[in-house]
This record gives sequence, structure tokens and C-alpha cells, in this order.
Amino acid sequence: MRRTDGKRYLWKPLFLLFVILMMSVSVRAAVPTKQILIKNQYFTMTINTSQKVTWSTSVKSVARITKIGGANSRSCQIRAVGGGHSIITAKWGKNVKKWDIGVQCPKLSAAKVSLKKGQSAKVVLKGTNQPVTWSVSDKSVATVAKAGSVTGKITAKGPGTAYVYAKVKGVSFKCTVNVTLNKNLTVSPTSLVLKNKKGQVTITYTGSGGIDYMNYNPDVADCRLGSWSGRTIPMYFTGYQKGKHAKIVISGGGESYTLWVRVE
Repeated sequence: MRRTDGKRYLWKPLFLLFVILMMSVSVRAAVPTKQILIKNQYFTMTINTSQKVTWSTSVKSVARITKIGGANSRSCQIRAVGGGHSIITAKWGKNVKKWDIGVQCPKLSAAKVSLKKGQSAKVVLKGTNQPVTWSVSDKSVATVAKAGSVTGKITAKGPGTAYVYAKVKGVSFKCTVNVTLNKNLTVSPTSLVLKNKKGQVTITYTGSGGIDYMNYNPDVADCRLGSWSGRTIPMYFTGYQKGKHAKIVISGGGESYTLWVRVE
């Protein structure tokens, strides 16, 4: 009779035990045990096991759990709902898995920026230490450049409205940018009627350099500049032809103003 001591068959139950243990502790979701989320982000985690899984969150105001597929589901959705830290715990059998979730609630320092052409302003995405990328909807209106880890520099290029976006971990935050032309040149009154062949307007100019003008109808009305008084200078008119208009274009610093003068 051949002697057997059972050692030849020991590997079978050990192998089966190994397979059962591997099924019990496998976590399918490739989620780091410690990570940062932005408010309103969410992700799904699944435990690969045939056993009942119990999910919990330590701070519901920070991270909220929604079970997928029923109360005993092996999957759940984790949604970031408020700033702070929460521990997500999954329990099945004698196994425990935890995730440390930090939630940040970024906010732009300004939701709306008004600039004159050529001006610049900085906006900061506060409440986060994660990398931020910047973009703009219309580069003919404004451009944006990174000016720090969470700071963007906006430069006004032309009149109109554009939207600047700060994006962090896939979540975008919008700033509305309104750009207008400089108003260094104003004329008062904005139109002129010469009732007794005489009249004047006052020009205010706050830009650099001087001003110039072009009279397109000198046969209808003549004009000349007076003397500067601070930032203002008068323009005098003499009318010649009743019932007609003279077109005067005043310019300075890249701006221009068209003044219509009627002779009565």
C-alpha cells in the first residue's frame, strides 16, 4: 500500500483560498486614496467583490455618496459639494478601504471687468492651489496671459465683449470683459447751430500730444482754434451760407470726433 500524508493535495485548498481573497479586496476604480476635487466634480468607485459593500462619508457637507444599483451596490458616485475634507469608506466582509477627499471651492476675484482699449487688469482664481489654465473667447477684444499660479492678466485690445475662462481640474470659471474705446477727446456741445453767423464749441482733450482738425466745408463755415486753458480749448466758427452744414473732424491720440455745424 502506497503511503500518502496529504501534502500532495494541500495546494488545491490554498489556491482556492487565494482566489477568494483576491476577489474580496480588488478595487476596480483607479482612484488615489488621497486626492483633491473641485466643487461639483464627481467620480464613480467600484469594489470587485461578491460580498455586500457598505459605503459611508465622514462629512456629508463636503462629499456626498449616491449608491449605484441599489442599497447593496458595489458601486457608488462621489460628488464634491462643499469645501473641506471627507473620508469615504467602503466596507465588505472584513475588508475596509478609505479615500481621503479634499474639496476646494474656487472663485474668481471678479466676475466682470470693464476696461478701456490698451488697459490691463489681473483676475485671481481664489480658493485653490491647483494648476490653472486661462483662455479667452475673442482675442480681438481681449487677451489673457498667465501671471502667476492662479492669476491671469487681461489686456484690452478692441471694443466689444469677451469671456475669460479660468479652468482648474476640468472645471471652468467665467469672467465677462467689456472693452470700450478711450474717451480722451470730447466736444461740447456735440452739434452747433450758427444763428448769427457766430458760435463756438469747447474741446476737452486728456490724451498725450495735441489735437488736429479738418474742415470739409470751409465755404459753408470757417473755424479756428483759440488758446489752451488746462485741458480745454475753444473752437470758433463763422458761418457763410445759410441753410447748409459744415463737417468738422477733430482728432487726437488716435480718437476722432465729427462735428456738424449748421448755418442759419
